[in-house]
Amino acid sequence: MSSAQYSLLWCRSAAVPVDNPRLLEKLEGLGWNILRVAVGGQAQGLSGLRRCYRSVADLLAYGRDVLPQSRLLMLNRYRLPVMLWRHRNDDALDELLNPLRKVLAKDANGQLLATLRSWCEHDGQSQACADALGIHRNSLRYRMERIAELSGVDPLTLDGMLALYLGVQLLPQALSQ
Repeated sequence: MSSAQYSLLWCRSAAVPVDNPRLLEKLEGLGWNILRVAVGGQAQGLSGLRRCYRSVADLLAYGRDVLPQSRLLMLNRYRLPVMLWRHRNDDALDELLNPLRKVLAKDANGQLLATLRSWCEHDGQSQACADALGIHRNSLRYRMERIAELSGVDPLTLDGMLALYLGVQLLPQALSQ
């Protein structure tokens, strides 16, 4: 039994928007029992359609392993981690994840990982991140310094934030809870 038997590739024009919040409700209302929907980009021609299908298949695999509770996955939101997901077992990618592993090894209660996830979700905006975590900016600064100390990567620089962001995006949620 192939996964293609249970796959739906929806090709749409750019003029037809995907109504994210209500898409699953609409499909369920039509009697479609949908586990997960992955929305890719536009495809131009047959070769573009093939590329789009591969990207959506990678997005579904990424969602299954990293975001199992997410039912609607948008390629625009996860494009970079999905691109890397296909190579998750390569040595070069393994090296990229080492700084995050150092943090996880010393983060028994998951506080630092939660902080890092929030930092990434808020694009490194200190106040928004602190507010989302319900902590003072000084507490956030302390945690970010601790992350830098443990990982050997400064999350306040673009390179550091990117390296840690990719690690966080490739980490299955089950490992971080």
